[in-house]
Amino acid sequence: MPDILLEGCASRPLAAYLKALGILRLVGEQADANARGAWQNGAFLLSSSLDRQALCDFFMETWQPTPLVTPWNGGSGFYPGDNREGIDALAQSTNPRLAVYREVIARIRNWPELVAPPKEKKQLDELRKRCKETFLQRCRAELPESCLPWLDATCILRTDKAVFA
Repeated sequence: MPDILLEGCASRPLAAYLKALGILRLVGEQADANARGAWQNGAFLLSSSLDRQALCDFFMETWQPTPLVTPWNGGSGFYPGDNREGIDALAQSTNPRLAVYREVIARIRNWPELVAPPKEKKQLDELRKRCKETFLQRCRAELPESCLPWLDATCILRTDKAVFA
């Protein structure tokens, strides 16, 4: 197993630490289930079947991003007045690596509450507040498995209300 020292993934600050964990998760899920990681002199050491060039090729050519969507939030790209540039680019892409992302966006856009949402801010705010629990439960029940680890990390769905980290 080649070892690759990822010096850009330091143990500090937190963002660099989380970047290392993200790389380990993605490599482990999508390229090498036996991948392992450790910290060596403050940098992340990735041990996997991938050498440095294969790791670069994985991220440039085959990696599939995890669909992260928050239809219960304003600014998510699902409401009138939101900046939709990013979400529309994903939805219109023909890149095969974005197929699951496109599917997730299309499913959410077809939810009855979002097919023709109100245009006025006050009514939009009321819709988001009223539907937040419903949207969270619907995400958990209807979106592909690849969305669930992220959703489960962001909130706990209880019978009375969702609790966010």
